[in-house]
Amino acid sequence: YQPTTSVSLLQRTLCVSVGYFLCDTCVIVMYKVPQWAVFVVHHCLAALPYLVYLLVASCPQGVYVLSAFLLVEVTNFSLNTQQFLAQAGLGGSKLYVFCLYTTLFNWVIFRLILPIHLLYVLQVYVWPTVTSNWCIVPGLICGYCIAFFCFFVFFFILLKEVKLRWTSHPVITDVPELEDDVRVLRVNPEIPMSEDELEMTRENPERILLYEARERIHEVEKVVDRAIDTTFNR
Repeated sequence: YQPTTSVSLLQRTLCVSVGYFLCDTCVIVMYKVPQWAVFVVHHCLAALPYLVYLLVASCPQGVYVLSAFLLVEVTNFSLNTQQFLAQAGLGGSKLYVFCLYTTLFNWVIFRLILPIHLLYVLQVYVWPTVTSNWCIVPGLICGYCIAFFCFFVFFFILLKEVKLRWTSHPVITDVPELEDDVRVLRVNPEIPMSEDELEMTRENPERILLYEARERIHEVEKVVDRAIDTTFNR
């Protein structure tokens, strides 16, 4: 698991990946997307081992594990396509069905099996051969955290979505249009919800309609406020 030829091209690829993590973290913080704090922690954990490898001259170890860990991003192609289709009102299309099950399949390969394999390689093969074990410690800790995150998302988010859709439409080869009981609530940072409201929404998904009504009212209020400001500024 140690390189036998030049890894300069691979290191450039790692630099691009670190740049993505850093830029995406800045965008997430600036726009405060739903659950933004979770994504910031996730990106920091993901980028730390690469920063250690690239910027600390005495820590050029574990390039195989670092490179292979980037394959977890394979799932993003179908996962992002799902989001685009849902936003376009095509949550019941055949393409959405294909992307849904593709995401599940790829998630098992690249975000469940692969991280476990790489953590095994890191501990059994890489750890005993490095001269500075402290260089591997950040990667080992972050690797376990990322693996836990991947397992959590698979069992408590992805499988939950499939279960809810199968409950409302038991034909597994088809996926119905997004209904109230399978829709994901995206909380507007300008209209925060209390813990009690979030819990009630989880238990009664139809409350999403009430929240969306509040959001529409908030948007109207913003338009009215801008119009008033423009009128008085004149």
